[in-house]
Amino acid sequence: MSLFKKVSMYWKKFTEKAKSYSADELVADSIIKAGKKKDKVNVILQEKDSLYRISHIEMDIDFPPSVVFKIGKIPKQNSTPKLNELEQSELTENNNTSVEP
Repeated sequence: MSLFKKVSMYWKKFTEKAKSYSADELVADSIIKAGKKKDKVNVILQEKDSLYRISHIEMDIDFPPSVVFKIGKIPKQNSTPKLNELEQSELTENNNTSVEP
């Protein structure tokens, strides 16, 4: 199959799919996909101990819609527990009380 035939075949599939969607469905699907991508990438960044996360998503509602991910730096959290957490754990150990669910 020639390159021209392949391109025209894919273009036909693309235009058929585009026509099958209403504009509202296309926008909604784009928002859902962009949100899922943001969540997946942020999980990967967190697992790699990166200080960067996707903080915002901007969409240009055109055909096809375009998506821009904005990256932000998060403050590095201390590895030591907060004072309140330490106090709570000490109180629990000292009281030796159990709480029934």
